[in-house]
Amino acid sequence: MARKGGNRRSIAIVTFPGEDGASAAALLLAAKRGAQVFLSSKSAIARTLADLAGRRWQKVHICGVGIPSEGMREVLDALKKMRALGTETIWYCGYDYLDEFRPALEPYCECRFTSNGMPIPELILRVLYPADTEEEHPNRIRFVGTKYAVKEAVPSKYRARWAEIEQLKTLVRASIRRWINFEDEEAFPHMVRVLAEAEPMTSQDRKMIRLFEGQKTTYLRGRSRAIREIRKLIQKCGPTESPVLISGETGTGKEIIAKLIHESSRRVENLFACVNCANLEGTLLQDRLFGHRKGAYTGADSDKPGLFELANGGTLFLDEVGEMPLATQAQLLRVIQEGEFLPLGDETPRQTDVRIIAATNRDLLRGVEEKSFREDLYYRLAVIPILLPPLRERKEDIPILAQHILFDCCKERGTARVQLSQKQEEELQKHSWPGNVRELENVLQRFVILGTNDIAKCIEQREVTHLEEEDVIPLEEYTRNYIR
Repeated sequence: MARKGGNRRSIAIVTFPGEDGASAAALLLAAKRGAQVFLSSKSAIARTLADLAGRRWQKVHICGVGIPSEGMREVLDALKKMRALGTETIWYCGYDYLDEFRPALEPYCECRFTSNGMPIPELILRVLYPADTEEEHPNRIRFVGTKYAVKEAVPSKYRARWAEIEQLKTLVRASIRRWINFEDEEAFPHMVRVLAEAEPMTSQDRKMIRLFEGQKTTYLRGRSRAIREIRKLIQKCGPTESPVLISGETGTGKEIIAKLIHESSRRVENLFACVNCANLEGTLLQDRLFGHRKGAYTGADSDKPGLFELANGGTLFLDEVGEMPLATQAQLLRVIQEGEFLPLGDETPRQTDVRIIAATNRDLLRGVEEKSFREDLYYRLAVIPILLPPLRERKEDIPILAQHILFDCCKERGTARVQLSQKQEEELQKHSWPGNVRELENVLQRFVILGTNDIAKCIEQREVTHLEEEDVIPLEEYTRNYIR
């Protein structure tokens, strides 16, 4: 951090990690070359402003970051300090905040509120380039085209640039994903500079795009201390080759963590393969893992590679590893220790270079005591143990999870976005969520489909309705009735 008494800096642009935030920041940066871009959020804006106040900026643009009702005093204190130091602050904000916050903010900063649901980038376009027509916008800055969902919506004279627009849209979303999953402080501001053509797209950007296109749904959302600690663990263990054991109840998101570890490793360009050890028994699991030679058993008409061969150079995720039979555990131990495996029906060992990430919802140490899980295998797998707590132990994550689940659900159904009230969020936080995030997804999908405001009723309906005994008829009688 710069000393308070240092030279005055020029322009800071504060934005939030979203598509509109990226667009707004890029527009400002294109008009104000040399500005610095900072990430913030509604919950962190007071801290961000306090930090900026100590750096003595000439002008600060805040584009699209929400105004917090809690912590408003800290926000005003920072703005007051910035004004005393000669900093001019402009806050571009959604129209929902107009009546509630304008009187408090206007003594310390200039407020520009949108109206009629206008996006923040559109507001900034009109402020910076008031003479532009709608068709001139795509020519003003490349990213403006990213607001178009399909090529046909782009003004005809700019459609030749659609491939560029699609690539930029993907870069925006990939950098947002980097921020959510890894709290990457550099990817998002760099992407804004690319959109504003202040910097060229790099090979790392293109790699990030390819990765995003392959793993679009991998997000570790939450602001709880447990999730923050897990993100730090992912960053530390990702680049290593050590096995990882992820423990947690069903539905908590263990596979997401495994994918993020893979994406943080040097193996990211190679296959991420997964198998649920509880779904396959005995020989079927061995066949899936190690493959077989032709004639190994009845029906084996040709050689078939297993996951250890297919994922060579990549990562293998063993879900529900606690359900693996002891015989298969011994074979797995050999792979970890020696880097070799034996396909069914073969006598020649094969080499493999695979990183193992395992997950379980069981207490494996108890399994060791009960002789259902090998002790030597446990210590080979648990080099880096990660415990993912159940949702009931990190209830502060529920509102942000709910927000994104609802967004995805509404987008998939093509319906208007649904926002939860504070009371509805509190109802969600009261529930114990034995099914964890998976159960939360089901409840919120039900909430959207039924179109109700009673979130508590949607939670209560999670139980399966059972038929009364008199409602059940024998199969033979049902068949006769159907044939008639």
